[in-house]
Amino acid sequence: MVGQSLDALTLNMFMISLVFILLIGSMASVSIMQFFQKKKVKGFVYLAIAIIALAVFIMMASGWEAS
Repeated sequence: MVGQSLDALTLNMFMISLVFILLIGSMASVSIMQFFQKKKVKGFVYLAIAIIALAVFIMMASGWEAS
C-alpha cells in the first residue's frame, strides 16, 4: 500500500470536503430517521438530497488537481 501525501490538500479543498461530508451524513441520517417514523416520502426526499450531494462532491473532487 502506497502512502498518500497531504501536501496538495489546500484549506479550500479541506473545507469543501468537510461541508459535503457533513451534508451527506446528515441527510442520510435524517432519511433513515424518517423511514423509521413511517414517513416514506420525506425519507426518500432526504435520501435523494444525500445522493445528489454525493454525486456533486464526486464530480468536484475528480476535477481537483494537485498543485
